[in-house]
Amino acid sequence: MMHSEYIRTVLLDVAREEKIHVVEFQDLLLKLDEKQVEELEKDRKEVDELLE
Repeated sequence: MMHSEYIRTVLLDVAREEKIHVVEFQDLLLKLDEKQVEELEKDRKEVDELLE
């Protein structure tokens, strides 16, 4: 495998792992922070409106 392809493979793997960390952090945050739940719902509505 070429050097740059190896680097690309490693970075993509790290990025996939970080997506999992984001989900885990968001899950914890939503369980502990009611204000965050409200903000997320507000943001979802804004996105829905933009996509209509």
